[in-house]
Amino acid sequence: MIQEIIVIVIIAGAVAYTVYSVIRSLQKKNSGPCGDCSGCDVKKEFMMKYKTARNPADITCMDYRKK
Repeated sequence: MIQEIIVIVIIAGAVAYTVYSVIRSLQKKNSGPCGDCSGCDVKKEFMMKYKTARNPADITCMDYRKK
């Protein structure tokens, strides 16, 4: 009996995680200059220069990826 309960709990957890992952993947993603990046050094440098630039539209992530 206890084994069946453990199996049901594990399956329920797997289903819940799958539903959570699907919902998260369907949500609108950030369409900013670096996309949905979690935050690398390039993005940090980019955001610092982007905030202080006179014309932020001229700065792109591609400028930093060439280095």
